[in-house]
Amino acid sequence: MYSKISLEKYLEMIAVPNATPGGGSVSGYAGALGAALGSMASGIALKKVMPNSHDCGTLKKAQKIFSKNHSSLLKLAEADSAAYDKVSQAYKLPHHILKRRNEINRALRTATEVPYRTMLLSLENLNEISNVRKLLPVQILSDINVAILLSKAAYNGARLNVIVNVESLTDKKVSRKIEKDIDKVEQAFAETVLWLDDWM
Repeated sequence: MYSKISLEKYLEMIAVPNATPGGGSVSGYAGALGAALGSMASGIALKKVMPNSHDCGTLKKAQKIFSKNHSSLLKLAEADSAAYDKVSQAYKLPHHILKRRNEINRALRTATEVPYRTMLLSLENLNEISNVRKLLPVQILSDINVAILLSKAAYNGARLNVIVNVESLTDKKVSRKIEKDIDKVEQAFAETVLWLDDWM
């Protein structure tokens, strides 16, 4: 599990000329790093606000979400590699096997769902950053800016993986639904990023 190995080991695994872990996995890892920074910044800010105040509640809520997303995104980094491996296995099935097409579509759907969840959680990171950024001490604004950059990279990297897998689906009913879902998330992402970019 990626959560059980060192960053150095993970980087070594990426550098090896194998398909996994690849861009989708790295996107999840970047999102986890962004969430961890968000949790750190919120925790520092909590020490500087009045207990039981509205600001305290806002920061505690954000810290809880960042902590959850840190863990979830790290799991998605690993799940992305597993999903890609399933796609590769499905494509290796003999062409004469009737279930080959169904197996490929099933694997591609999973390989689409995993980075789509990375997109959603990365967007949630960005939304929580926008909620707490006015409460953060000036000394850690550079840290939260790095969290923004990492979360944006995670979102965009995951989005690329979603698009690639959706385009490969032969079940067009499923692909159209996913594309509509992506359009909604894209609009929310654009609005959030525009606001945060102005602030940075």
